[in-house]
Amino acid sequence: MATRALRYPQNWPTDKAKEKGVDVKLAIDFARCALTTNTDTLILASRDTDLVPALEMALDLGKAHIEVAGWSNTSRLRIPGKQLWSTSLSGAEFTACKDPRQY
Repeated sequence: MATRALRYPQNWPTDKAKEKGVDVKLAIDFARCALTTNTDTLILASRDTDLVPALEMALDLGKAHIEVAGWSNTSRLRIPGKQLWSTSLSGAEFTACKDPRQY
């Protein structure tokens, strides 16, 4: 797990603090995993289109099986001309599989 420092706007606490750089970190980690030879499956759980280049790179490498995941009844990431395995999860399904342990 990686964390990022919050950025506090001048109008804080009226305006909420925001975590920056999470999408870049996810793209880098996804690409890094796609480049390793010991990765067999990568699942990208996001609708952020900024992650499409990392998804395309992983597909082009062809070393790992690539999937996308997201919430039921929402759009998912797509790559034109490519068929991606897609898993959808409802709120009830998420709650049912949530790990209750405090780490």
